Amino acid sequence: MGTTKLGVPAKLLACLAYLVAFFSGYVGFLLVAGYVLIREQNDWLRFHTLKACLLMLCFSILSTLISLIPNLFTWISDLIGIFGGYFRPDFIYDVQSWLTTTLNLLQKLLFLLLAFKAFKGGDLGLGPIDKLVNSLLGKLPTKLDPPSAPAEAPKPAEKNEQ
Repeated sequence: MGTTKLGVPAKLLACLAYLVAFFSGYVGFLLVAGYVLIREQNDWLRFHTLKACLLMLCFSILSTLISLIPNLFTWISDLIGIFGGYFRPDFIYDVQSWLTTTLNLLQKLLFLLLAFKAFKGGDLGLGPIDKLVNSLLGKLPTKLDPPSAPAEAPKPAEKNEQ
């Protein structure tokens, strides 16, 4: 992993990126991520910084979608009201609150776990997020080669008995 141009270990700066994403929000994180992605050449550090950025974006998008749930049901209720019907699902606000609380808890746990793993020099694999980060960093080929057929093992030499 090595050290950064600042003279601190790369795993400490990766941990800092996750913690800044956890505690501060976009402005503080963009300062840290901007420095790492522009100035540092350490691929491991850049991977973790970009991973933290994508996770922040994913959680923001999910949070926005959850906040739109009551608006969708209000729209449906208004549409039904045009035709003289009645539809008021008041429970939807409880569902939205539960989903928001669960998402916030998941976000906090994930960022803290990733910060701890980065501080130890490890990683927590997140499947599609990791693949996306690798493709953004240019670590995956653009076209995957098809698997080749396994080579046949050579046959043992036959002994001639005479």
